[in-house]
Amino acid sequence: MSDPLLNKLLENELGHDEKPILESQKQSFAFQVECLKMEIDILERSISRRETITQSIKNFAIVSWGAALTVMIGQGDLRKYVIITAILPVMFWLVDAWWFYLYRGDSFRFRKIKEFVNSPDLELSYRHQRLVNFTALDTSGKQYENTKEYKKFVNFRKILFFKEMLLLYGGLITFSLIIGIISLLIF
Repeated sequence: MSDPLLNKLLENELGHDEKPILESQKQSFAFQVECLKMEIDILERSISRRETITQSIKNFAIVSWGAALTVMIGQGDLRKYVIITAILPVMFWLVDAWWFYLYRGDSFRFRKIKEFVNSPDLELSYRHQRLVNFTALDTSGKQYENTKEYKKFVNFRKILFFKEMLLLYGGLITFSLIIGIISLLIF
């Protein structure tokens, strides 16, 4: 084998045949990495805030429902309308599910960042000094909206029937209906 051909093969195998990386590309990549770090921070704060919001909704739902039930049972004229208190948990259920739906989009994006960071694409990105197979600053994961995986994970109907929501709001509704039926039979 000739020396030039051997040298050419060795260069290709060792990766010396790659194009030199420009300083502007290195700076651009460094900026993208910083944006990715900021996105992780933004997602953590957003998820934490949404968890607080959904907990507040649950608390407010219980307090509002309890207050409405107490007022209606306490007023002789309103006892026959106690069954109407079943509407309150339904409204809160929908609001809570909506916020949880938004939270799931953030969680999905966080999952995708984790997959990228733990994939060979991260190493390739550092080697090529540009993000490979990844887009930074998409905190709500809009780029995945049309994928089956996203639709399965971020599904409003599915969220409505999560055990936590079903037990809480379904329980409040059931309790209102039972007390309402008893009120209609007794009063």
